[in-house]
Amino acid sequence: MKDLKRKANLKGFRPGMVPIQLLKNLYGKGVLLEEINKIVSERINNYIKESKIKIIGEPKAEKNEIEKLNINNLSDFVFDFKVGHLSDFKIESFKKSQKFVLHTIKVDKKTIDETIDNLKTQYADVNNLKEVTSKSSVYCEISFDEKSKKGLLDLEKLDKIERKKIIGKKSNESILINLKKLSKNKVDSLSQIVGENIELNKFPNKVSIKIENIIERTPAKINQSFFDKIFGVGKIKSKKEFESEIKKSIEFNYLKETEFYLNREIENHFLSKIKIEVPELYVKDWIKSNNDEEKSKKLLNEDFNQYCNQIRWSYIVDDIIDKNKI
Repeated sequence: MKDLKRKANLKGFRPGMVPIQLLKNLYGKGVLLEEINKIVSERINNYIKESKIKIIGEPKAEKNEIEKLNINNLSDFVFDFKVGHLSDFKIESFKKSQKFVLHTIKVDKKTIDETIDNLKTQYADVNNLKEVTSKSSVYCEISFDEKSKKGLLDLEKLDKIERKKIIGKKSNESILINLKKLSKNKVDSLSQIVGENIELNKFPNKVSIKIENIIERTPAKINQSFFDKIFGVGKIKSKKEFESEIKKSIEFNYLKETEFYLNREIENHFLSKIKIEVPELYVKDWIKSNNDEEKSKKLLNEDFNQYCNQIRWSYIVDDIIDKNKI
């Protein structure tokens, strides 16, 4: 209240000169509620931590008597909290004979070659052409239903027969073409070409296409420029070094996968050996009150067992950390 007095600015009083009793009458209950809530929150969290109670989420405040308080006649208050907690469990001491396997995945030449081919495509050289070929990407203006849309035709992925009508054409030429046939009657492919969701049965059979630009991507050549794009300027100087670095990158990614698999094996081992009861009704209420309807439905129907196992596993990990002073 003294702190509030220093800051209070009430009409008829100079700053800092408002009587404490007046402030108490105006704001006392709100100030007291705020302070009591701070104390209760701190005390209950410290109690849970010190007593090592394995609770789920946070204590949920239930009915209490604080709303009945009389600012001028204070007494004790009773607070009720609902908590969900796990059953007690015990982890046996570790033994040196207890082992888990970290698998290694061999990187063969085929995998290295496939990775390099993908990189050559990803960093392909782009050439502007004067006329369309079977490997061209054609930027064009597509006119249908009295409107025009910018489109892109990646001819290598489109129907081989229908695309023949475009091959050999030049910039600024216009042609009529069946886009449905060209996209192999695939809704996704046709929608991607015109840049909007399309209903196949309502789309016209023939549309007008005006060619605006023709490009062709050719796989990048394995040279110094290619090495610099992938690993940085001057870091790789030969094809042998390049293949070696690619192999290391693949091995690193494989290692992450095998470590993830190892962690899952360890987790599954402990979850199968250590029986921990979870208050399922409390967990279901907790999920509903802390997630939107869609996520709650998914967690309750599809992932509930996994969600409970995550709770169990987090406390197993905490117990291992605590007992081994990690």
